[in-house]
Order: sequence, then structure tokens, then C-alpha cells
Amino acid sequence: FVMGFNCSAMDINDQGLVLNTGRYTAGFAASLTLNGVSFNNVQVITRDTSLDHFTEQPYKVYLSKGPGLVAYEMFPGRQLWVKQ
Repeated sequence: FVMGFNCSAMDINDQGLVLNTGRYTAGFAASLTLNGVSFNNVQVITRDTSLDHFTEQPYKVYLSKGPGLVAYEMFPGRQLWVKQ
């Protein structure tokens, strides 16, 4: 998916992907602003980092209906990349 961020889904609905259970959880926001950029219908998928060995890679991705991937956040540094 994105630089080692690899989750799988079993379905898709109005709020995005319906994830298989595991290290990934999903949330939904009708609107969300990241670094001053606003997005609508955003699904946030977060990876559990408790088993990570501090390898810099995405732990959170933001998907928006239409544009797709709009942002991701790295772990452990917490750097945020946002589509402009």
C-alpha cells in the first residue's frame, strides 16, 4: 500500500474500507483539516505500533472519497505528509 503500510479489507461501504481484524483500525470523519487543508469524507486507518521496532514508516493513512490517499503520518517521528 504505502511504504510498508499494508492492511486488507473485506468490504467497502459509505465510510470506506471495512478492515479485516488485526493490527489496523479505522475511523471516519465527515470533514477533517490537516496542515490547513480541508478534506471531506475521510477514513483514517491506523496501525498498532506496539510491536514496531522504530523503523520509520507510515502508521496512519488518510483516505478521502474521490481523491483517495490525501495524507499519511510516519512512526516514530510523527511527520505528516498532506496532499496539497
